[in-house]
Order: sequence, then C-alpha cells, then structure tokens
Amino acid sequence: MGLGPVQGCAVGSLTTCAASGVPLLVAFLTLVAIVLLVLRYNLKRRDPPPGPQPPAPPPKPSPLQIKVSDVPGLKLSQFKDDLASFSALADLLTATILGLHGWRQLPSRHAGNRGIGGLFVREVQGGGGFECLVTQSLPNNAYYEPAVMTDSNLAGEIAHLFAIGALKKPLTEELKRGLHQGPPFFRKELWRHDLSSGLTTIFDVGARGELCSSATHSNARLVIAMHQSLEVFDRNSVYLGRS
Repeated sequence: MGLGPVQGCAVGSLTTCAASGVPLLVAFLTLVAIVLLVLRYNLKRRDPPPGPQPPAPPPKPSPLQIKVSDVPGLKLSQFKDDLASFSALADLLTATILGLHGWRQLPSRHAGNRGIGGLFVREVQGGGGFECLVTQSLPNNAYYEPAVMTDSNLAGEIAHLFAIGALKKPLTEELKRGLHQGPPFFRKELWRHDLSSGLTTIFDVGARGELCSSATHSNARLVIAMHQSLEVFDRNSVYLGRS
C-alpha cells in the first residue's frame, strides 16, 4: 500500500512545510496574548475602586518618665521664724483633712489666739445626733502642753466661748454634756504634723491631757499643695519667707 501525499504538504517536503507554518503559530499566540490582556483590562475596570484606607492607629499611651520628690522639707525659717505662722499651717492642715472626712469646724479661738485649737462636729453615721472632736495641732517638734487638753480646761474654754457669743446656749450645753460623757461621741486628739517629712501622727488624748495610742499617716503631697497655695496668696511675703 503506497503513501499518499500529506494534507497540504508534498511528500519529502515536511521540513519546508513546518517552517512555513511558524509565522502562523506566532501570529496565533500573539493574538491569544492580546485577547488575554484585553480581558484582564476589562476585568480590572470592573473592580470597584479602593476605598479610603483606615487611619493608622495612634501610638499607645505610655506613662511619663519623670521623677518627683514627696518630701515637703518645710522649715521654720521659711515662715520668717514665726512659730505662730508655722503652727497656723498645721491647724489648716488638720482642718482640711477633717473636712474631707465630713467634719465641720465650730468657732474655737478668741482674742490673742487663745481657746481651743480645733472644735469639730460630724453627724453620726446612721443618724441620731452628732459626735465631737477636739484637736490640737503642732508642727514638727513643737512642745505639747498636756494642761491645755485636760477636761477641766476644755470645759472652761467652752464656757468662755459661750460668754463671748461664739457659741449658742443649746450647743454649749450639748458640748459640755459630751465632754463629761467622753468617748465615743466626744473625743480629743493631738495632731503632730512633721512639715519636713509630710508625716502626721495622731494621738488619742486622755482626760488629763495624757497621750495614748497613736497612728501615723503620710500627708506629704497635701502639705506641698497647701504651702504652694499659701505662697500664691501671700504675694507680699508677709508670712512666708523666700528661700
């Protein structure tokens, strides 16, 4: 059986026929590439445009790396060596702390800075009446005189405050009754404020002015804040010296 001629090519000329078909193959592949590019372009045009990018998250907050001292370091010399002004800061410090705990200060001093150091009342939790607290405040190592805080001396001072009109009669009578009755609704305390270190030691005071149990707390930042406030008000430096 003999071989007939290959379709489109004569026998013996296969190489020539294949070579002549290369341009057609190249043209076909080029056409396919163009079609793919057109399709890709059309598909890309159909994609929705990208929306606004979310903002970058803010940096995470971190604590401030600073150093501060909580030691007030107050000395009598900063008050022009005036012990009365130095002691007044101790009185103010006690009144501020007690005020934050619900105590209200009553008139307690009279002419010549005499009288009771601090006379405070506060409503008893649950109602039913009030409790009273008598305080004496001293700065640093100032001398404490027990006779000032005896029951007998306080009774005389309460009577004097009534005599000069600082206290009304019903209040005076209740204060006397409370003093005679004693704790827990009538108490006496000595507050010693170390204005150099910021430590406050509170002593319970007995009937004869004796010091009993005590507890110590730090009020350093309050001391600093109060002294800075006093410097603002004392613009003429009448009470506070300039260190």
